[in-house]
Amino acid sequence: MSDEEGEIFTCESCGTRFPKEQIMKLFTEIPGTVNIAGGANAVSLVTRARLLCEDGNFTKATELIDQALNTDPENGEAYLVALMAQYGVRQEGDLAGLTAPISGSGNYQKALRFGNAALGRRLEEYSRTVDERSAAIRKAEQERIEAERREAERKANITNSALSTINGATGVEWNALELDETNHKVLVIAKDCVDEGRFDANSNKWADSEIRRWLNGEYLNWLQQTVNGRVLEVKNQTNGNVTTDKVFLLSIDEANKYFADNTVRITKYDGSTTWWWLRSPGRSNGAADVGADGGVGDYGNNVDDGGGGVRPAFWLNLES
Repeated sequence: MSDEEGEIFTCESCGTRFPKEQIMKLFTEIPGTVNIAGGANAVSLVTRARLLCEDGNFTKATELIDQALNTDPENGEAYLVALMAQYGVRQEGDLAGLTAPISGSGNYQKALRFGNAALGRRLEEYSRTVDERSAAIRKAEQERIEAERREAERKANITNSALSTINGATGVEWNALELDETNHKVLVIAKDCVDEGRFDANSNKWADSEIRRWLNGEYLNWLQQTVNGRVLEVKNQTNGNVTTDKVFLLSIDEANKYFADNTVRITKYDGSTTWWWLRSPGRSNGAADVGADGGVGDYGNNVDDGGGGVRPAFWLNLES
């Protein structure tokens, strides 16, 4: 309360007397928003949220920013810290290091709208830097994709040229599985089975099998004549055993490696879909196979089953 002249004020609790000038100075020097009933003001909430961003606690920082905006919905600094939490950056300057544009964010737009001129200039510079980086990344990705497309096209031209010569000579359609430019060769496999028959009378070992002897005997003689001796000799690994072959069946690993899924492993013999032999032994006493549905069967089919398709593969010399 004050005296009659209003020049001296007395505290009702303790009785201390204060001159009017001191009271006026006290009120004019209180900065920012006054705390009411012990509640935090917007400035302190934003400061605390910024510190939480530094610690990487973006969820809690967002909660405090929501409280600050309930108190002061046009606080540009609050929207700035909300932007930091949104993109998971610990320091304001880290916004410039992002790779995705930030200008479309509602927090960015409101920080620009309600912030002072200095904040606006910083935000626009961050956004410009991010946009330039994002454009550079997109350009580099497009160039990479185009380079890969050109390289794939170049390799396809090589294999298609090689396949066209042997397709016409053999009357069999061949597919390319792998191009080895270093050694001037391409691995090819018959698109469909060229024959049907058993793997062997009783053995599931590729090295001793009837089917291997036929492929590298009678069939090879015919093939070499039709492709001018371009079938190359290679060493094949089959369950730890090494054989030297010119014409061979794929192994389980190769059947999985060279075909993306079951659908592209499906083949035919004499116009009808069929299963086909692999050179790997099965988990039983049979030989592994690819089913009519294209699935690789590692259990094994009876080696003396005469209904198995024969789908030969070989490495073709690219130098005719």
